[in-house]
Amino acid sequence: MASITISVTNPTKLMDKFGPYMSYMVNTSSTRPGLGSAGNSVARRYSDFEWLSKELAKAFPGIIIPPVPDKQAVGRFQDEFVESRRRSLEKFLVRIANHEDLCDAQAFHTFLNADDTELSIAKEKK
Repeated sequence: MASITISVTNPTKLMDKFGPYMSYMVNTSSTRPGLGSAGNSVARRYSDFEWLSKELAKAFPGIIIPPVPDKQAVGRFQDEFVESRRRSLEKFLVRIANHEDLCDAQAFHTFLNADDTELSIAKEKK
């Protein structure tokens, strides 16, 4: 039986033209086709997780999509909150990976494997 291991690690505070944000490493190891058997790590920000959730909701209208943790404007860079969000984002991905339909979604594969440019292109598609 194919398996997948996903972890969300190394929350890092970064800056872009819009201000500070958190980036997380999403690490994948899998025996499932298309998910990188040797293992893969990609940097993702909160908005990328939101994009994945929305794409899954569009592609699977009859399935309840696991929740992404809520946004927080105040205190979002405090250690306690960052760690809580990291755990919640990891749980979100693990629940998708363990769902028989969601785990095969193109958006999920893109999220786990695409580089920044490929992910930006996927996010721009309507």
